[in-house]
Amino acid sequence: MEKERQLPLRWQRSFPWGTLELQLEARCGRVIDARIRSDAREQDYLAALAENLPEADFSADCFCQLAENLAENPGEAALAKELCCFFREIL
Repeated sequence: MEKERQLPLRWQRSFPWGTLELQLEARCGRVIDARIRSDAREQDYLAALAENLPEADFSADCFCQLAENLAENPGEAALAKELCCFFREIL
């Protein structure tokens, strides 16, 4: 089995709802690849976020807007709010 390549930008954080690892690769101010790993219950939401990050501007505002727009229920909206604080802290 081939080991998955790590992306150059990596952050990991523990939240009350679980742990999150965000990996990104960016060029010229845009995300070109993204991976999110987490033990949170909202796996479908986080997978959609990772899928939609490539081609996004590499900015906290863009990441926050995307996270908020993808939230489809109150649990995901609460998660989006916490992720937005995380994005603003790391970017």
